[in-house]
Amino acid sequence: LFCVMEGIQKALDRGVTEWRFPSISFAAMKDNKLYTATSGYQDLEKEEVPIVEKHRYCVGSITKTFTAVLVMQLAQEGKLNLNQTVWHYLKDHKHKKLVADTANTDVATLLQVLNHQSGIPSWEFQKDAIRVMRGDQMDTKRIWKKTDTLHYSTKDVLEAICKPGEEYSYSNTNYTLLGLVIETVTQNKVANEIRKRILEPLGMNNTYLEHHEACPEEGHTKKYHWATPPFLKDAGMHPEYKEVPGHPYLIDVSVGNISIEYMAGGLVTCATDLVKFADALGKPGRLLEPEFYKQMFNFHEPQNAKSAVRKYMQGVIVDEHYGKSLYHHWGSTLGYLGFMGFFDLPDGPVSFCFLVNAGIMHAFPNDVGLEDPRSYLPVISAEVLKFFGEELV
Repeated sequence: LFCVMEGIQKALDRGVTEWRFPSISFAAMKDNKLYTATSGYQDLEKEEVPIVEKHRYCVGSITKTFTAVLVMQLAQEGKLNLNQTVWHYLKDHKHKKLVADTANTDVATLLQVLNHQSGIPSWEFQKDAIRVMRGDQMDTKRIWKKTDTLHYSTKDVLEAICKPGEEYSYSNTNYTLLGLVIETVTQNKVANEIRKRILEPLGMNNTYLEHHEACPEEGHTKKYHWATPPFLKDAGMHPEYKEVPGHPYLIDVSVGNISIEYMAGGLVTCATDLVKFADALGKPGRLLEPEFYKQMFNFHEPQNAKSAVRKYMQGVIVDEHYGKSLYHHWGSTLGYLGFMGFFDLPDGPVSFCFLVNAGIMHAFPNDVGLEDPRSYLPVISAEVLKFFGEELV
């Protein structure tokens, strides 16, 4: 069932006018019924092609939830032990030196890697990496190999954040390493494992691990990013990035690619596909048996509880919205922003997602008086709950 919902449509239109999203694609599911809506254009300069449900966006770190499901499935099958270290599984990898040279890989367990309590530093925040991967020093023609980013997280450039288990510290390196672990254990490309274990069973036919498998060229939105002073300072303006007339601070970064992201953030999909994953994630037994489903959604408090600025479980975050538990993950990368989650309700999950073709990585739009994109979530989530007849608390 396809339906345009008035309250949700108004919220999407507000996203375009008030938050200045170039486009936003939305989907929701409850009781296996699909609801979709869109607003905006995939190309701001032409404004001839409105967004449709099948347009693809990169989901950024929402990819981490897919990675976590694969790891939990392999643990369920007895192929992985979550209490073993990263090094245990990668000690014979052809790039084992890069792994060994990354802090804490010999002591952090897979569980601690999944919930970002490994203390392993993140390659994306190394000062040189920001410019090379997303900014003025990017080689737009380079397709990064899956281990290339680890050169920016080795001990000679980044020290361990802390000892494993001491603190929560978000790190893309964690999920790059998990991708390598999955491939080592299965002896298969991780893109094939995602397709076999998640995409095909859920009927997600418009989802790809870009640059790590064949992906249709047509169907992607254009990519925009907020070139705020923090972005220009840390990343810099690439000569091939273009300012967008009539849209202050917004630049066209479509020449860039996301090959750096891999299993930390490299999936591209459409809203109608992504919501199927969110819906399955909210149903024990659909992707994981109850025991391992419970393990995935178990919060392990770090020793320094104050460091847990969010309740990050194994590839999933939980917080409260309008008196209801919302299990979710955000994603942001060069040119894209996305959200996926489900409300855990007594009569079953209400799942929803929205995808935007404007990135905020390293940008902080609120620093220049723009609406913080993350402040959009309460607006759209309220309309989702109201549409499904839930009371706002």
